[in-house]
Amino acid sequence: MIDQSPRLKPYEIVLGLLVIAAAATAVFLWGPNAKAPVTEKAAESAPATATASQEEADPAPAPAPIELPKPPSPEGDGQLQPGQTFSSALEACGLSGLQIHGVVSSISKLYDFRLARPGAKFSYQLNPNTGALIHLRFEPGPLEIFEVTRDAAGGYIAKAIAVETTQTKAEIAAEIQSSLWAAIQSTGESPGLYAKLADVFAWDIDFSQNSYSGDHFKLIIEKTLKEGQFVKYGRVLAAEYVGKAGEFRSFWYTPPGGEGGYYLEDGQSAKKNFLATPLKYTRISSAFGKRKHPILGFNKQHNGVDFAAPTGTPVWAMGAGVVQFAGKKGANGNLVVIAHENGYVSYYAHLHRIQKGIQAGVKVEQKQLIGQVGSTGRSTGPHLHLGLKHNGAYVDPLQIKVIRSHSLSKAHLPAFKTYVAEMRKRLDSIPENTHLQAPPSKGDPEESGFEKESDEEASFPPLEEHNNSENEAEAM
Repeated sequence: MIDQSPRLKPYEIVLGLLVIAAAATAVFLWGPNAKAPVTEKAAESAPATATASQEEADPAPAPAPIELPKPPSPEGDGQLQPGQTFSSALEACGLSGLQIHGVVSSISKLYDFRLARPGAKFSYQLNPNTGALIHLRFEPGPLEIFEVTRDAAGGYIAKAIAVETTQTKAEIAAEIQSSLWAAIQSTGESPGLYAKLADVFAWDIDFSQNSYSGDHFKLIIEKTLKEGQFVKYGRVLAAEYVGKAGEFRSFWYTPPGGEGGYYLEDGQSAKKNFLATPLKYTRISSAFGKRKHPILGFNKQHNGVDFAAPTGTPVWAMGAGVVQFAGKKGANGNLVVIAHENGYVSYYAHLHRIQKGIQAGVKVEQKQLIGQVGSTGRSTGPHLHLGLKHNGAYVDPLQIKVIRSHSLSKAHLPAFKTYVAEMRKRLDSIPENTHLQAPPSKGDPEESGFEKESDEEASFPPLEEHNNSENEAEAM
């Protein structure tokens, strides 16, 4: 049988081999493992190719060094800044978390850090070799000092340091030219004196409204000094205010076996069942009675008095009692209601916020902080609406007949009147615009009955004119 299959010619075989060779070359040069071609520009800028032996000999470049946090200084000090906690202040100084925890935990047994304010001082000492804490001192105030050390087991031990103080009595007098605040400043006294004087006459005089040019005051007050420097005021022992509102005098007296308090010259208690006003206000923006409601637009009985004041102004309980309600109440906004003796109930509406702890069933004392002035509910500007009911009917808070507390017994009157005569003589001898201080005597301010100086603002900025009014519901 004859084989008729076609035979490849020699030139066809050569051409096929060339095609296979070209394909193999292409796979080698441009396959998945091939290197990207080098452009001319890259070739010009690239360094000369090292030999294989050089590449093996040259080490890989060292990684960039890691910057470690700087160790804390062996000794340091500082003070709390606004918005800063004691823990964050120590952390900023480089103390470790364990050290901060040990310090704060130990001091917390003696001090409430929620009371710490900007300016509180601290200092510390570390072992320069190990970085271990040796000693720390924390001074939240001039009369409060705490120290932390380590015990044999390495634990943190905190203790309160006794502060040596001296007590003195100052005699101060001034005439009002523009304001009571300016008169106090003219004597060189601390702003806290305003609050002290206001507290003594809180039942009779509203200094934010009833102090006038030409009025004058005199007082004898205790002071606490530390290393000769003023720290805080103590108790006002005797005070006098004479002006357009009348003449007022008050004396601190403690009867034998009884509790101290402020008394008038005849032995009556200076304290009344209600304060003259429950806040320091700018003006009365709406009185008690009929008026055209600025929001609703029609005449309506206004069952209270509106006191215009800046947002945040402290609001006090006008008398001792029990909280009946504290929370949001329709047009009243944030509302506090307090029941008092003799059938009185007071209402404090439109508060910016209600003081923590003020809730139904809680007992409050006269002039206890219950909230802050605001403009919540149906209101056109920051103010306090003060309402007052007596035996179920609304009455004008500014027209009620207040009742003074107990008077001194007849058995105590002779000694009291002798004491008052001596204090009156001292008050009368103080010349105007006087700042006299008796020689200091050593003592413990707590044992001497000293009280902390008030942190309240002595004055408030004027408020822009607002038609501050609201629709008071028949609350509760």
